[in-house]
Amino acid sequence: MRLAFGDFELDLDTPRLWNQGRTVVIPRRALEVLSLLARQRGRVVTRDEVIATVWNGAAVSDASLDQAVKRARSALGDDGAHQRVIHTHRGRGYSFDAPCEVCASERPAPGERYVGREALLVELEAEVERAFQGEGRILLLSGEPGIGKSRTAAELARRAGERGATAWTGQAVELGEAPPYWIWSQVLRRAFSDRRSSPVREEASLLLDAMPELGILRAGDRARPARDASQALFRLAGALATSLFAWSAESPVLIVLDDLHRADLPSLRLLEIVAAELAGARVVFLGTYRDNELRARDGATAVMASIARYGHASSRTIAPLTPEEVSMLVSDAAWGKLDADLVSALHERTGGNPFFLLQLLALGGPRRSLEPADALPAAVRGAILAQVDALEGETRILIDLAAALGREIEPGLLASASGQPVRTVLEHLERAAAAGVLHRTAETPGGRYRFSHALVPETLLVRQDGDSRRDRHRRIADALGKRDDAGARVAEIAEHRIAAALPGRSLEAVAACRAAAADSRRRAALDESARWTRRALELLGREPPDPGLRLALLLELGEACVASAEAENGRHALREAFDLAGRLARPEDAARAALLHAGFEEAPPLDPTRVRLLEWALRLLPPGDHPLRARLLARLAMALLHGDDTGRRARLAGEAHAMAQRLGHEETLGHVLLCVRASAWAPDNLAQRLALDRELRATAERLDDPLLLHDACANLVNDLLESGDLDGVDATLATHRTLARAARQPFFDWYVEHFQVMRALMVGALADAEAGLERAFALGRRSDPQMAPQWYGVQLYGLRRAQGRLAELRPLLVDLIRGAPTPAWRVALAAADLAAGDVRAARAALPLLATPRGLAFPRDHAWLAGTSGLAELCARLDAREEAAAVHEALIPFAGRHVVVGIGMLHLGSVERFLGETATTLGHFDEAEHRLARALAEDRRLGARSSELRTRAARLALLRARGASRSAISEEHRRARAIARRAGLEGELRPARTL
Repeated sequence: MRLAFGDFELDLDTPRLWNQGRTVVIPRRALEVLSLLARQRGRVVTRDEVIATVWNGAAVSDASLDQAVKRARSALGDDGAHQRVIHTHRGRGYSFDAPCEVCASERPAPGERYVGREALLVELEAEVERAFQGEGRILLLSGEPGIGKSRTAAELARRAGERGATAWTGQAVELGEAPPYWIWSQVLRRAFSDRRSSPVREEASLLLDAMPELGILRAGDRARPARDASQALFRLAGALATSLFAWSAESPVLIVLDDLHRADLPSLRLLEIVAAELAGARVVFLGTYRDNELRARDGATAVMASIARYGHASSRTIAPLTPEEVSMLVSDAAWGKLDADLVSALHERTGGNPFFLLQLLALGGPRRSLEPADALPAAVRGAILAQVDALEGETRILIDLAAALGREIEPGLLASASGQPVRTVLEHLERAAAAGVLHRTAETPGGRYRFSHALVPETLLVRQDGDSRRDRHRRIADALGKRDDAGARVAEIAEHRIAAALPGRSLEAVAACRAAAADSRRRAALDESARWTRRALELLGREPPDPGLRLALLLELGEACVASAEAENGRHALREAFDLAGRLARPEDAARAALLHAGFEEAPPLDPTRVRLLEWALRLLPPGDHPLRARLLARLAMALLHGDDTGRRARLAGEAHAMAQRLGHEETLGHVLLCVRASAWAPDNLAQRLALDRELRATAERLDDPLLLHDACANLVNDLLESGDLDGVDATLATHRTLARAARQPFFDWYVEHFQVMRALMVGALADAEAGLERAFALGRRSDPQMAPQWYGVQLYGLRRAQGRLAELRPLLVDLIRGAPTPAWRVALAAADLAAGDVRAARAALPLLATPRGLAFPRDHAWLAGTSGLAELCARLDAREEAAAVHEALIPFAGRHVVVGIGMLHLGSVERFLGETATTLGHFDEAEHRLARALAEDRRLGARSSELRTRAARLALLRARGASRSAISEEHRRARAIARRAGLEGELRPARTL
């Protein structure tokens, strides 16, 4: 609103002061005082009221107020002796006394036409067209606030709709204001509304289980929750992907996810997983976000970077408007065509940001928008308060309460919190909407309203005193807790309980945070669970000490963190929990802390902290059989895997196994068997491993535990392959594929792809192996980013070896050795050096791997693979002393097959490697015998790549024995025939050079 008095005009909204059309330069505080008095014209404004509004209640001296009034009078040509505009009421305050009138508005509403970015829209429409043809796309739009991301997304959705696509939109809200997956809840609310006839009922049930706030009536039984919270996210993603495939079969689907920089991490991770699965669907994901705000969030940047790297993803940063587009926007806002100099000045002032440009135009037009403008937060607050205070008393009181809800207002909830009927509340909200304080939203099945600006509720809350503000939040939390959907809104309840909490009386807020954390765990939103538990711990710090409650919270925090991306933070919390449990004499909680701290991965070297915690936990538990004692014993045996005391490891594993069997507790037995099997993985005990594998499988089937059954199958594949039982391997692989189809989790699919690559390499289907390996790596990066490069490296080594391209792998092998400096990788690097012709480097590796006194390999799961690779290396380098040590070490394993990783790569029969070392040592009769047995094994298994290697070793034997030229030629002929049939032409070169 603008007031005219004398030669002056005062804009109360900006505020700004003009004298005969020229801007009056006036200090900011003085202008705020003048604006406040003008808004309250006709009454005396007390000094305290002026300070509370202009200085936001800060402690200021009387002199500061007097100086501001003096400068305001000076700008108006007034002074203390001639008080024509501002009048002093001694001992009371000030009043605005000049006669004035309200000016007609000079600011037109901006036009609705989409201005500029036509080239960008053409590019985006081309991407959408590709998706319409079955090439799913991920489009990411980034840029600064106000640059036009949401407007561009809306325009693209409109144009896609004209082409027959279905567009669904979700918008993120500020973190903590909504439950996990809120942005997806909005999308799916629209999707289920549009696709009620969708046949994917089971998928819909899974989605509704994770997002009960949708409020959709389900058909059929609820889906069973996942046993493992860290895998529930993948089940949810599978359900969503299946639904999207079905929906896009009816018509192309465009999903707009707006303001992703505000989205919770579970929502971003769900997008990461689902988008990867829909490369072949008629689905477009369009996400908008602010770069700077995304970078400020831990974890979010990495997830978005991972999404951007997908092959079907493309990212664009929205550029500022050009000067020509600025001219178009100003013209569209009814300001007419401007001269080039003014357009250039506006473009320079705003940086081409359309939001900034329109805000400046609102100050009074293009020319006035170029004048200096101070930040005026107090004036803005004054304008908001004046608008709200103009409402009737009951309406104003209700709006004060609604401010505690945030920007969105749900009438039913507000009615419950205020104790008034919904009809009465709606009447008050309608009055506030008529006054411009609220807007009714476009989607209003329940009559939702929204504050006209986010500053409105913030300003109202600032004005309220602490007790009043806490009381409002308490009433809202109580109202939310009584609703039928309270279970889906625990995050909202927790936020209000926190805002209502007083120091020393925060236990209700602590309980609400724990409920929100538990809900997040159920949804597999482990990052959110950790965040809520941290908030509970912070609140607990304001209370009298409660060690028992703190211990429970530390265990919950540790469990959430170690299963997410915050493993180190989780271990820190669990170490504190362990110490606290010891002080409180709570041995079972100490045991749980130690087990959670240990996790289930055991990479070298030995971790003394992990071992010490497990040992201490065992000492704290009372003697006798107990499920936790059995688990601790088994996990300690596994923790000692990379130590030297194999006898102790075996005793611990045996004791744990026997105790678990005596207890008859299936879940404990499953956990113990997993640990015992891991601790027992050595080259000498294949029969023991197979027995453990079969017992674990039977236990998993009794428990109906898919994750445990997956582990049992993976171990069985490895051990059956090592024993040469290919029929058993293929039967187990069939079971595992069935399990993966039912689980619909990338973690399971990752294993399936790797096993298929292993089988393709065995039969020489190298093209299939290469394609499958890339698919496996993509799944592995999402399932286990630490292990995925190792497994990829193992199978890529087998592939490049079969193609005769091993030299290409040297840089990759160097990187892998940095991450895992195991002797097996050093053998692989020496083989790559040899393939590249660097005999000196290959020979230099030998003293690090073998000496006449023995081998440098730890006797673990990689021993047989590393020793067999070393046998081949010794044969190529004619290293006789080292070959003798290797030959002696391999003799006890003559009937076995060499397997790398967990069934990742089959290198052939140990007999072949013994044949090679026997040849090197000049034991030709033995070599002939062993190579003949190796060839028979290769043919039995159909192992084409291994057979070609065996033929190469046989050829080396013939040369060493001085065989006839015809015999050597016949071996060459057979090798070429195998290579042609199996697509292993790359192997011919190493076959000739052996």
